[in-house]
Amino acid sequence: MIMPPKDPEQHRLYSSTYYYEHLEESRERIRTYDLAHKEAKRLYNTQYRLKNSERLKAQDKAYFAEHRGKRNAAKRVHRLANLEKTAAANRAWRLANPDKVKILSERRRAHKAKAPVNDFTVDEWKTMKAHYGHRCVYCGKQQKNLTQDHITPLSKGGSHTKANIVPACKSCNSKKREGPPLVPVQPMLL
Repeated sequence: MIMPPKDPEQHRLYSSTYYYEHLEESRERIRTYDLAHKEAKRLYNTQYRLKNSERLKAQDKAYFAEHRGKRNAAKRVHRLANLEKTAAANRAWRLANPDKVKILSERRRAHKAKAPVNDFTVDEWKTMKAHYGHRCVYCGKQQKNLTQDHITPLSKGGSHTKANIVPACKSCNSKKREGPPLVPVQPMLL
């Protein structure tokens, strides 16, 4: 057997040449090693990602920005090739996550209305409903399906943020429409 050169550049060239000259043998050796050290590799990769999370996020962001068109085209092709499967998965997700669907549709509505701030999340909505005891802030009735009422309506320049949203029943929210609150309310500022 020939000894590899000591110069790093020549060693790299030697290694890659050897790898391709003995491709099947090299791949089998790597496969065997990977199987034998699966847990250690997973632990190492997890620790590496934790230590370098900011750098990796920046790399991902740069890569995705650079390859946006290519990625979107690949997604489009995949979606068209799997229409029924994708539609079924989307339907199942919507049925399993009704709160998230409501939040996402409200965020989209706020985005379309060009709300100055649009940062209200699912977790904030759950916290807000619990804070108010799952009750409408206007009539005080406890209900399972509360709606998000914007104190200052989106149509009048209100923001989609927790400082401008209170839980209201559908009836009270419809009565209020684009007017002032039915009763004075204090939004949750936590």
